Amino acid sequence: MVDKKFEREMKLRGKMPKTIETYKSLVNHFIQYFKGKDIKNIEAEEIKKYIMHKIDVLKYSKSYQNQLINALKRYFEYVYDRVFEDFELPRPKRSKRLPKVISAEGVRKLIGTIENKKHKALICLIYSSGLRRQELLDLEINDIDSKRMVINVRGGKGDKDRIIGLSPKVL
Repeated sequence: MVDKKFEREMKLRGKMPKTIETYKSLVNHFIQYFKGKDIKNIEAEEIKKYIMHKIDVLKYSKSYQNQLINALKRYFEYVYDRVFEDFELPRPKRSKRLPKVISAEGVRKLIGTIENKKHKALICLIYSSGLRRQELLDLEINDIDSKRMVINVRGGKGDKDRIIGLSPKVL
């Protein structure tokens, strides 16, 4: 199991709860993989082999590989005061692919199949504004400013507030 110091240090540094849980999970898998070994003094080459196992066998995405490296880096720094840069782990470059987009006709069909008015309103709001799922769930009535035609999004990704436009049709 992950050392409690790790979770405490992440909380002290303002990491988001989901990030903390993800990092703890990744580090727990790492500890299980090296069960019986002294984690504090593990060699860089062994860590590289572990990461290669995740890439080759488990087909970790580039984004997930970066998360794993970040989690291990934080773990070694916070728990063992060991500078992780010593390991010289290469970070994969994220591919820059365009997102898959549903055609306007596809969106109309999707919205047309929804009978519940509340669900229809929520799908239209997400589609027109680009809200993330958690942002939608955290949204309150007073976050919608119909005079200025904007939505005040509080605590979005990275705990950053933002203002987004509100479609007159969705209002």
